[in-house]
Amino acid sequence: MYLLLREKIAASASRLFFWRTKDGAEVDFVIDSPVEAIPVEVKYKAMRKREIPRGLRSFVEKYHPERAYVVNLSLDDTAEAGHTRIYFMPYCRILSGLAL
Repeated sequence: MYLLLREKIAASASRLFFWRTKDGAEVDFVIDSPVEAIPVEVKYKAMRKREIPRGLRSFVEKYHPERAYVVNLSLDDTAEAGHTRIYFMPYCRILSGLAL
């Protein structure tokens, strides 16, 4: 997933980071662009319902991004957490060229 995200942002001024708090909450990837920070959590499982991971919830509460992503094997849905729209996106959608 790292290589795929890095490829998607290669032609931009964006950078790719990992985020973690002192208490252990973490987000797998944060795409940091001059305009916004976009958290991306990756779950290698077939999700059946919208569950916002603890680390992603912590990031959203602290930074209030406009959008966030939970990449997984099956669930294609959206949810709201405060003012953040959370997209649950199957991995295959990213492979097929859809942008984050």
